[in-house]
Amino acid sequence: MVKNIVIVSLEHNDNYVSIENGYKTKKYCKMCLGHEIHMTRFVLIDMLLQNHISKEDIVVTLKDRKFLYENFIRCMDVEEYQSMDKTGYNIINLSLITGSYIPVNKESILSHFQYNTMDVFYTEDFKSLLNQIQYCSLDYDEKYDKDYVVIHHRYQSDIESLKRLINKINSTMNVNVVIFNNNIGYLQEHLKFENLLLVDNLQVYASYLNAYQLKHKCLLFISEWSGGGQLSHYCCHGKIIYYFNTYKDFHYIGQEKTFAKKSMETDMFQYWDFKNSRDNIDINIFYSINDIINQISSFK
Repeated sequence: MVKNIVIVSLEHNDNYVSIENGYKTKKYCKMCLGHEIHMTRFVLIDMLLQNHISKEDIVVTLKDRKFLYENFIRCMDVEEYQSMDKTGYNIINLSLITGSYIPVNKESILSHFQYNTMDVFYTEDFKSLLNQIQYCSLDYDEKYDKDYVVIHHRYQSDIESLKRLINKINSTMNVNVVIFNNNIGYLQEHLKFENLLLVDNLQVYASYLNAYQLKHKCLLFISEWSGGGQLSHYCCHGKIIYYFNTYKDFHYIGQEKTFAKKSMETDMFQYWDFKNSRDNIDINIFYSINDIINQISSFK
């Protein structure tokens, strides 16, 4: 029986990849976390439920994203894939869906592999697999005796606004603050708060969002609107608060509940920013971080 290798992300050391095959001309694109969790991972799970692939097949993704798959299918990172003998394997390359080149024709990619998504895909089995995330143990309870707020601080966004946000949280809530950022060295240099925990590992960040095996909880999650923040749609049980900075999709404001509901009722690629695995997800979007700072007391 021919085994499949399903590539959901394929990235070189310079963070970009060139992909060329029979159904798409060459494109250079970054492997976006938001695209992977909301679209490519959905396609993979749908393929699994339709028996287009099996749990004995292999998924390829970036090393820090393996935990999103390891609970329900074999998984390897890009480096392992590039060094393995691929003889006898059928390669299903979905990485263009994950890529930053949004106008790519996703349906043509799927039809290239003789596969169509189910018309009604958001079943209980589908939802169960979405929630199959391999969290890691945290030592938070041994060190602290408070619930906490998680902040996703994207790249090197405005540090002064972040300081004001933390000060406002500290003045209105009796919590610790956990911040996820890819450059915690920069934050360690600029942030001096006693109740602050800095995290740069994606799996640890997801585990804090989920409060995995903790008696203390994530009461509130705050993030710039982005894929890194939207990982919370599958992990976080508290209130989810977004603000706009890089992206300016202001028309989402006031439509959060409608779009979250529609995202799971329409086809797999519509309203994809709002995909989620919870029936009662609580998403709120604000124009700016200043609006959140001004209203933080109402989120308690």
